[in-house]
Amino acid sequence: MMPFHEERFVVTVPSERLDIRIKEDLVEEIGRMYGYKNIEAKTLSTEASAPVNKQFYYANLIRNKLVARGFSEVYTYGFVNKGELEVQNPMASDKAFLRSNLRGNLANSLEFNIHHTDLLGTDQIKIFEIGNVFNKEGEHLSLSVGVQDANKKKNTEKFFQEIENMITSLFESIGVPEKGYQDIGKYKAQMFQGATHARGGWVFEINLEQVIEKLSDLDSYEDVLATSGEDVVYKTISLFPHIARDIAVFVSADITESDVSDVLTENAGPLLARAPRLFDVFKKALEDGTEKVSYAFRLAFQSYEKTLTDEEINTVMETINEAVKSRGWEVR
Repeated sequence: MMPFHEERFVVTVPSERLDIRIKEDLVEEIGRMYGYKNIEAKTLSTEASAPVNKQFYYANLIRNKLVARGFSEVYTYGFVNKGELEVQNPMASDKAFLRSNLRGNLANSLEFNIHHTDLLGTDQIKIFEIGNVFNKEGEHLSLSVGVQDANKKKNTEKFFQEIENMITSLFESIGVPEKGYQDIGKYKAQMFQGATHARGGWVFEINLEQVIEKLSDLDSYEDVLATSGEDVVYKTISLFPHIARDIAVFVSADITESDVSDVLTENAGPLLARAPRLFDVFKKALEDGTEKVSYAFRLAFQSYEKTLTDEEINTVMETINEAVKSRGWEVR
């Protein structure tokens, strides 16, 4: 039944047609009966334009600027083991609540990744997440930033200051007004008052919607979604643990870091998980007036097929040592 009322139809769907639930289903049904071949094709107008989604724009702008500063974006679970809002039918016992913040998950990510710095090739883990959080007041977009440095566990105050300066620079770069809304200090205060300390690192969070509300409106997305165009290669993560070994090579001053690294790589074999990472350089002047340099590298080994043994890696290191000595270099 399709009675016509002014400029609309009131449709009663037969009870046996369980597949018709929304207006698009009804349009499809009419088109099928009328015949798709009888429907005249028309070119849609290109003049229509949607307004710029302010939250989408600034969230992506912040994402780009953090990535440019060496951060990696993470996506964590929206369901957690505790929070303000409980799920009626949880998928698992440890995911019975909606997350009320991003800090907890980010702190866990820092704890996990700090054990894999040898594989990542860095002593510093820098991650962030932009996502929705849920509490009794409602839902809002949040930004959380986490930084951890394996070499700065004892000097947390200095490290805190370094991160604070970075956050200040980030806010200034996206156009946070220095006046009105109690200047940039209020945003910093919101992040740093709730800071979480996590084994040599810090996790910060802020209500990103409140920040974006105070920013300028836009007429276009500009290049916020532009990509570098570079090819990205992804590798499967090995399920087996890695083994790290250090080696220091004493060479003449005319030998470069890359010269030594190339020799190590060539003789490390297929178990070498990534390029050797230089972590120390020491120069020494000899009595004859010449200068020598010590390059210390860390090598990470890992297999995709099994857990490596010390004996296997010892054999690889012996091969590397022999290759180094054959060039007249000294293993310290």
